[in-house]
Amino acid sequence: MKKPTPLQKLLLLVLPARIRIRVVSFGLICGTAALLLTVLAIVSIGERRLDIIEARSFASSIERAVLLLRNSQTPIETVKALNRNGSDALRYRYLENEKAVRTAFESDYALLSFQFRPDLPVIMVASAATPVRTALFRASDDLSNFHSALSHLSAALVRQDSEGHLIVLVNGRALSISSPTHWTERTTEVEWFLILFIGLITIGASYLTVTRWFLRSFRLLGEGIRPDDPDELPLVSREARNIITQLRRQEQEKAETVADRTRMLTAISHDLRTPATKLRLRAEMIEDRTLRHKILGDLDLMLGMLNESIDFLRGNVTDEPLESYDLLSLIESICDDFSDVGEPVTLLPVKYPSLHTTGTVFSANQSSLPLDQLFRGHMIGRPKALKRALDNLISNAIKYGFQAKVLVSIETDRIEIDITDRGPGIPEDSMEEVFKPFFRLEKSRNRETGGSGLGLSIAQSIVHSMQGSIELINETPQGLRVRVTLPKT
Repeated sequence: MKKPTPLQKLLLLVLPARIRIRVVSFGLICGTAALLLTVLAIVSIGERRLDIIEARSFASSIERAVLLLRNSQTPIETVKALNRNGSDALRYRYLENEKAVRTAFESDYALLSFQFRPDLPVIMVASAATPVRTALFRASDDLSNFHSALSHLSAALVRQDSEGHLIVLVNGRALSISSPTHWTERTTEVEWFLILFIGLITIGASYLTVTRWFLRSFRLLGEGIRPDDPDELPLVSREARNIITQLRRQEQEKAETVADRTRMLTAISHDLRTPATKLRLRAEMIEDRTLRHKILGDLDLMLGMLNESIDFLRGNVTDEPLESYDLLSLIESICDDFSDVGEPVTLLPVKYPSLHTTGTVFSANQSSLPLDQLFRGHMIGRPKALKRALDNLISNAIKYGFQAKVLVSIETDRIEIDITDRGPGIPEDSMEEVFKPFFRLEKSRNRETGGSGLGLSIAQSIVHSMQGSIELINETPQGLRVRVTLPKT
């Protein structure tokens, strides 16, 4: 597991200890950010619409300024007076003629000329918008007089959302009007909607990401990752620390309980060996041959059950080191061992994968090419442990199913070993129970058969240690198939 980054360590010092307070606090932060962004967008859009309304009122001021300029003998002084006595919303600039207007604006602005009626002055608009939204300057209402034309164009310049100037040509003179507060560059309504949408999506994604970051320690605990040091978990909370402490305590108690039981069984086994040896010596002196064999058999059964239980509790079934071996030869030797003592065990021919071909335009025949030379049974694992597992499974098939048929199927990525018998099978509701230690099906498997209730448990532990699986399948009309699947290594 990666160690926490400096940022995570800093957050651990700043963040609250409890996960609930963390999630709620960050949720409040994200909610506040979303609310502020929404308010900012609404206020900005509202201000823009107010500017449009206010810009219409500029028409009266501009109309008075044009009238003063028309009657003035000193236009420059008149314009200075307008700037000095007027409001800060409008700024005036005198230009001698239309040529001076084009010289001043044509290089950086788009110039549009309007004359709504022949008896009205020519009004020019200089807009820095790219491209110029000319549709906004089209007269949608009745511009019957100069005041209406000025009002309409003033509002249209605000809607351009960029720097603009209004120029009025009167008696060969040009009056340029600008408004630093209204006819200026600003964020459009569409842009604000996009900003709001993207901002809310980003805030929501950040909340989900950081919340998952807060809860990641619990996900790692759910996956079985329990570090010795809780600080190794990312942004570990007080609840996660408590869970780690409780799990560690339970694991220690469980380990101590298993160790105590193992020590107890080991002591019992050790103590029983001395009287068992004495009983064996005394049994050898019994003249009745039949009785002597029965007593010796019972002693062997008792010691075998004790040794098997101790090996299972100690975990010795999976302690064998890895080595290379031939699985097919191993299975063949197991089946031969059973057959040599007269047990009904049959090893079926190995099933290899085949390459199937379909008909072509040159030949309609279909063919199958076996790949037995490419796929062999060479494995890397624990052959002794696997032999023990297969011995248990084949022994069960013989005891409770009267025979055992072994089929090995080699696939490209796995090897399947099927052991089939002709017994009554296992009830469907007991398929999982039979793998539990010391569990016995009393109807078909009792103590008279010599079982200890550990055969399937040991087999499952061995197969799982090899990253394999074991499955029980009831055959029709009777019989049980035990399928052991091992990854091909």
